Amino acid sequence: LYHFPMSPPSRSALLVARNLGLDVEVKILNLMAGEHMQEPFV
Repeated sequence: LYHFPMSPPSRSALLVARNLGLDVEVKILNLMAGEHMQEPFV
């Protein structure tokens, strides 16, 4: 799960995954720094 802590949808997805007991790998992205616009995501 690509996660930005200030993003309500991202927090919701993480909370649902945890409540369901799903084992998800969380990768923190800094959207404010434009990390989502770098090579692996574009």
